[in-house]
Amino acid sequence: MQTVDAITVADLRQIARRKLPKAVFDFIDGGAEEEITLRANMADFDAILLKQRILTNVAHTELGRDILGSAAAAPLMIGPTGLANLA
Repeated sequence: MQTVDAITVADLRQIARRKLPKAVFDFIDGGAEEEITLRANMADFDAILLKQRILTNVAHTELGRDILGSAAAAPLMIGPTGLANLA
């Protein structure tokens, strides 16, 4: 499977598992200690339903949002991680 073949986050995870050294993948994919927070976060994301908008005009879209009083070009944020240069 190539990156362009990835349709879901699970597909991207499988690509990463295959391409990264095991120790690196395990660090990035896992959580701290007993992974309690990781499991809680996954459960919260699983509870969110994203609806597809089929046949919707997307000629003029705006991804920008105001997040905590600051303008963001796209509502995507990366949380802090240790050893960020590992991969």
